[in-house]
Amino acid sequence: MAGCLRAATADELLEVPGANLTTITNGRADFYTNVDGYVLTENPLQAFRAGRVNPVSVIGGTTRDENLATVQFFYESPPTNDTEYRAAISRLFGPEEEDTLVGMYPPSSYGSHVGALAALLSDLTMHCPLRRVLRGLSEVGAPSVRRYLYSPRTGAAAHSADAALPLGIASTPVEAAISQNIMDYWVSFAASGDPNDGARFDWPAYDPATDNYLVLAEDLEVASGFRSLQCDFWDTDPLGIDPLGD
Repeated sequence: MAGCLRAATADELLEVPGANLTTITNGRADFYTNVDGYVLTENPLQAFRAGRVNPVSVIGGTTRDENLATVQFFYESPPTNDTEYRAAISRLFGPEEEDTLVGMYPPSSYGSHVGALAALLSDLTMHCPLRRVLRGLSEVGAPSVRRYLYSPRTGAAAHSADAALPLGIASTPVEAAISQNIMDYWVSFAASGDPNDGARFDWPAYDPATDNYLVLAEDLEVASGFRSLQCDFWDTDPLGIDPLGD
């Protein structure tokens, strides 16, 4: 197997289903964790919940509209009406799940069919797996666990929209202000394990009972319950396949 992979060209590897985002037709990529018994001996989420992890402080977060760009730019045919939306859900989960998931994610609540599908995929693959991890770490006594949501007041916040901000790279005055806050928190966290200092807006530790988080936006605030109803659904529904394993 190793020899085969080493001999393969980049073009050949890109033909593997799921290896290239532009080939996605069912909404899922195939580059999730693989418990092989050698490099990875158990599902990460199970290890987190059992406390079989290094006792270190953790910051975890997502962007508000994680999979919006995925649906807009990498789907072969982004849904534009109810029929196409139901067809996309059917390809993902089977026709027997259409009514349940359309009821959970009605396009009327998200402004468009693309927005609804993006919200579904964001919850399934980003927001809800993150919540499971942070809850698991909190429950086994990690020294400090904190959650954030990158959610500017204007514009979309798709996956990686915040990636350059910890480096001080910003394209607008609003982004520059958010970037400075992120850098201040990140530097303090790296130095001590605690992102707060006496003169900074207080970022409380994550509490699984309230699902609290820091909103990284023009004006910092602490909120709670982001996508909690939807994540409760995915946590108990067998459709909620977790990229980290469960």
